[in-house]
Amino acid sequence: MHHEGQSSGQVSTRRMIHFNTSKVRYFRKHHGRGQALVLRIALLIMFAYQMLLESAKWLAGHQREMRALRIKTYAVVLRQD
Repeated sequence: MHHEGQSSGQVSTRRMIHFNTSKVRYFRKHHGRGQALVLRIALLIMFAYQMLLESAKWLAGHQREMRALRIKTYAVVLRQD
């Protein structure tokens, strides 16, 4: 049975932070600090854009509970060092 939107609602903040931290660490190890910094900045820009997009969808009233959770998740990710 398919439950619409269930998989997209499974945003794990800890998993997202760990995955992207590992990605930056890998780039630092194999491609140098410069490219790791560029990747980190690109990821932060992407997360900020996603947060704005989710906010617009929340304001439009589309699946507000899921959008609020995603907004909180992106905010936590953006606050990480």
